[in-house]
Amino acid sequence: MRLRASRLVFCLLLALAMVGLRMAAYDSVILALDTPPNHDMLQGSAFFAPNMHSVRLTGDLAWWNPASFTGYAAYYQAFLSPLAPTPGHLVHIVWSQIVRGLALIGAAVPEYSQYLLLNYLLLPYLAILAFILFAASLLRTRTALALAAVVFTLSGIGLWLSAWFYFQEIFTFFLLLTATHGVLRRPTTPRVLLWTAAALIQLASLNYWTLYNLFFFIIVVGAWAWLYPHRFARLWRRIRRGFTPAAGVALALAGIAVAVWAVMIGSMVIEQRDAYFRANYTTFQARDRVQEMRRFTTELFNNQWRRPFESYGWQSHNYQHYARYIGAFTLPLLVMVAVMAWGRRERWLIAVTGGALIVSLAPPPLLTLWETIPLMNSIIHLFYFYSHYWQIGVMLLACAALDRLLTESLTPFERLRMARAALITAGAAALVLIGMFLISEQYPNNDPDLQSVISAALLALIVGVLAWRALATPSARSLFVAALIGLALADLTGYFASINREDQGFTRYRWGFDPRVPLPETVQARLASPWTAHPQAGFGADLFANLPIRSDFWIDNTYMKPNMLRELEGADGEPANTLSTDGQPIRSALTLTLTQGEPLVFYPVDALVPEAEVDWTTFDPASALVLFDPAPTVQPSGAQAGDFSWSWQSWSYNDFAFSLTVPQDGWLLVRQLPDPLWDYALDGRHVEYYRANFVSTALPIQAGTHTLTMTYQPFARRIYWGAAGLLEAALIGLLWAAWRSRKSRFEMANRQTTE
Repeated sequence: MRLRASRLVFCLLLALAMVGLRMAAYDSVILALDTPPNHDMLQGSAFFAPNMHSVRLTGDLAWWNPASFTGYAAYYQAFLSPLAPTPGHLVHIVWSQIVRGLALIGAAVPEYSQYLLLNYLLLPYLAILAFILFAASLLRTRTALALAAVVFTLSGIGLWLSAWFYFQEIFTFFLLLTATHGVLRRPTTPRVLLWTAAALIQLASLNYWTLYNLFFFIIVVGAWAWLYPHRFARLWRRIRRGFTPAAGVALALAGIAVAVWAVMIGSMVIEQRDAYFRANYTTFQARDRVQEMRRFTTELFNNQWRRPFESYGWQSHNYQHYARYIGAFTLPLLVMVAVMAWGRRERWLIAVTGGALIVSLAPPPLLTLWETIPLMNSIIHLFYFYSHYWQIGVMLLACAALDRLLTESLTPFERLRMARAALITAGAAALVLIGMFLISEQYPNNDPDLQSVISAALLALIVGVLAWRALATPSARSLFVAALIGLALADLTGYFASINREDQGFTRYRWGFDPRVPLPETVQARLASPWTAHPQAGFGADLFANLPIRSDFWIDNTYMKPNMLRELEGADGEPANTLSTDGQPIRSALTLTLTQGEPLVFYPVDALVPEAEVDWTTFDPASALVLFDPAPTVQPSGAQAGDFSWSWQSWSYNDFAFSLTVPQDGWLLVRQLPDPLWDYALDGRHVEYYRANFVSTALPIQAGTHTLTMTYQPFARRIYWGAAGLLEAALIGLLWAAWRSRKSRFEMANRQTTE
């Protein structure tokens, strides 16, 4: 009985049910491997899968990815770009350790399947659970909590999370919000420790979306400070009193972990920021982008995705950009909010919702602030995406009204006002329905405007009448609750499925294949298999065949292309001949060429070379890249090459070794993007190297037989696993100290009761 009555167990099961609903509505086709992920969700596989492949091979992450053009520093994007799960996230760390453990006993889990399992099962569950726990701290009844979960999971909110935000950051962010609310309501030692754990998880996984969420976090906490100033004073008094030795040690360990992760993430920004984030957007460009969002901010009750296109004349292949629907069944509840007595909870929700709406509209002062935050003006559409927080606020207001309706705390006068509001809403909806039927002949068949208005009015009419009956006759509450949840499930499940199916068209447009046609069986079989690994075969391992579905990051990495490759692009943004052949990306790989007397253009390896400084008169595009050759041994053509040959000794993502036969002195041209973090060694001795032909690396070499080794050593690589272990140790220490503190408090309370 206690288990059934547990609110935590209800939240756990509710989150599980929501993941099941997503699977039933659409996501099952992704896990079945016959359809690739929609929208931007596909792109994270190009970082996650190589990471898991590298972990299985060597126990280390793929800090460098040699499989795209001339290779690129994968770690910078993998940690800081909006792709999940990022290597700094606790889930990624634990998952990597499990993968490595399985590899040591000879077990291999398909890398692509791992990505799908995390992003369509585990992380959605954790994200939805974190939101439900946050909503549970605001709502009293399970019905209101269930409605909030359904809307969050299947409405435009859930669709946006599926398309761009991924679920990693939603999990960490709402976990932090829940812990913040908990420690402010009751600032005990266990809650302070749990808040520290949530903050540590969030900070270690710092990325694009963490900064993006900063504005909403300030709004939420600022509204609490405005309405509950005494809670902050109480928390400060608790902190000043100090902590037990165990709690103090756990907090100190957490502080060390934060410092280590800050240094590690900071080193990534310092090492690679100029190479990958050199061009920034202006406030003018951002203001122009948010115009589209402003038009659709009020589409909260329109379940027809075609209506914005035909009403506003906006043309786009990207249907999920217009997904704002949270359910017309919430309209009567929102009208009740206007007439019911507002407590601090309602005033807090109104303040948060209003603040989110202001951010969504991107006023000029906020755009100026956006431009000054480090790295933020590298993302043009920051405020464009903020409307999902506005939707969450409106949805929680409706759930707060439902909460009040189902409790016994209403005064007779307030109950009467809410009943009248529900009846007036139902009456207005009935008039709209009658009017639309009278003029329906003026609309063409399947007109989205007509369908949208009729659908919204019908849902508002049904819910309004049933809410009025529930307020007037308490015995009618069960019917109202069943009808409301049933309508929400039917309405939003269909909306979720239809938008996802339409978004497949955008995926087809973006990636150049037709997701409406199942992937070939050969591709599905390859995706369902562990990646091949031949450490002595180099690119004979054929990484491209391991992930045979293309994204911006695989194989061409166009999203965060290094600046030196940007320099080679034409003015129209199309790749130059050095980067493509007949419109098809060149599958460039790490290959070696011996040159004698050829014109090479040298630059300092760590220098950023503006386009004006490139000597295009001596630049040789043909020698900048070579075509992909899967053979383990490559013989360069040309008489000057003589008997030069090379073969792989070992291959991994971060370390390479070759055997070389060099007929005469010359320059060894390595078809690899120069990066100052590479260490080259000939016969065990460090050798200086140079940027040659702008996108390749050259080092002097003498005739004879040699061994060449290449090691990629960013600072973060040297300390990552130590930092990961420190993070886990700090979290375990915080949880243990919280448990000990709570146990001691209960034991003291029991002794006092006994005495």
